[in-house]
Amino acid sequence: MPNGTERAKRFFEERCNQRRLEIAAEIMTADHRYFDPNVTAETGPEAMAQVVNVYQDGRRSA
Repeated sequence: MPNGTERAKRFFEERCNQRRLEIAAEIMTADHRYFDPNVTAETGPEAMAQVVNVYQDGRRSA
Protein backbone atom coordinates (compact mmCIF):
# COMPACT_ATOMS: atom_id res chain seq x y z
CA MET A 1 0.00 0.00 0.00
CA PRO A 2 1.43 3.40 -0.93
CA ASN A 3 2.17 5.91 1.80
CA GLY A 4 0.13 9.11 2.25
CA THR A 5 2.40 11.23 0.07
CA GLU A 6 2.23 8.74 -2.79
CA ARG A 7 -1.55 8.51 -2.49
CA ALA A 8 -1.93 12.29 -2.50
CA LYS A 9 0.29 12.56 -5.57
CA ARG A 10 -1.76 9.91 -7.38
CA PHE A 11 -4.99 11.61 -6.34
CA PHE A 12 -4.00 14.94 -7.84
CA GLU A 13 -2.04 13.71 -10.86
CA GLU A 14 -4.16 10.75 -11.91
CA ARG A 15 -7.64 11.37 -10.50
CA CYS A 16 -7.88 15.15 -10.79
CA ASN A 17 -5.57 15.99 -13.71
CA GLN A 18 -6.02 12.86 -15.83
CA ARG A 19 -9.62 12.28 -14.67
CA ARG A 20 -9.04 8.58 -14.04
CA LEU A 21 -12.13 7.70 -12.02
CA GLU A 22 -11.10 4.09 -11.55
CA ILE A 23 -8.16 4.82 -9.23
CA ALA A 24 -10.32 6.15 -6.39
CA ALA A 25 -10.76 2.64 -4.94
CA GLU A 26 -7.00 2.04 -5.17
CA ILE A 27 -5.97 5.08 -3.16
CA MET A 28 -8.85 5.59 -0.70
CA THR A 29 -10.28 3.40 2.00
CA ALA A 30 -13.88 2.21 1.97
CA ASP A 31 -14.67 4.44 4.95
CA HIS A 32 -13.07 7.59 3.50
CA ARG A 33 -15.04 10.74 4.40
CA TYR A 34 -14.67 14.09 2.66
CA PHE A 35 -15.87 17.19 4.47
CA ASP A 36 -16.69 20.28 2.42
CA PRO A 37 -19.48 22.72 3.26
CA ASN A 38 -20.03 23.38 -0.45
CA VAL A 39 -20.40 19.78 -1.64
CA THR A 40 -22.15 17.03 0.27
CA ALA A 41 -20.72 13.55 -0.10
CA GLU A 42 -21.39 10.04 1.08
CA THR A 43 -18.67 7.72 2.37
CA GLY A 44 -16.07 5.89 0.27
CA PRO A 45 -13.97 6.23 -2.85
CA GLU A 46 -16.92 6.58 -5.24
CA ALA A 47 -18.25 9.48 -3.20
CA MET A 48 -14.89 11.25 -3.49
CA ALA A 49 -14.87 10.64 -7.23
CA GLN A 50 -18.26 12.37 -7.42
CA VAL A 51 -16.97 15.33 -5.40
CA VAL A 52 -14.07 15.79 -7.80
CA ASN A 53 -16.53 15.66 -10.70
CA VAL A 54 -18.50 18.51 -9.13
CA TYR A 55 -15.39 20.68 -9.08
CA GLN A 56 -14.27 19.64 -12.57
CA ASP A 57 -17.62 19.74 -14.34
CA GLY A 58 -19.67 22.00 -12.09
CA ARG A 59 -22.34 19.34 -11.51
CA ARG A 60 -22.93 15.91 -10.05
CA SER A 61 -22.58 12.97 -12.40
CA ALA A 62 -25.60 10.74 -12.90
